[in-house]
Amino acid sequence: MREIFEIISHKWDLAILTNLRERPLRYTDLRDQIGSVNSDLSEGVLNKNLKRLKTGGLVCQRSTDEHHRVWALTPRGRQMISGLVQAAEFQSADDSQCGPLADSDPDRTTRDADPPPGPRHDGGAKRDDRSGPSDHDADAG
Repeated sequence: MREIFEIISHKWDLAILTNLRERPLRYTDLRDQIGSVNSDLSEGVLNKNLKRLKTGGLVCQRSTDEHHRVWALTPRGRQMISGLVQAAEFQSADDSQCGPLADSDPDRTTRDADPPPGPRHDGGAKRDDRSGPSDHDADAG
């Protein structure tokens, strides 16, 4: 779990991993894809993040031929991004899938709910304003 929070806390990690999710990419293609969404990614920052993700075992570099290398997700990186995508999908799931509250009218909200049983918060005593002065009041004077 700590590793997930570390990835989310780094601005570019999630962008790098999601761009590599579909297929391995050459460095320039990866830079261009991320840069098309957010142009403040410098080459130094991309290099630093790729090296950190590589050290963490989430991405690797592979040779496609003697002149080209691509960045790709490792099995661990693929598992990580899959979990992050599932978490994002879960978070954005439609809340209307939740049914109505038990024992309630579907149009009733928790704001309309009856107060919970228990002690009253108005001092506990009911006043009966219809009665006149008590015998105690008459004796006092």
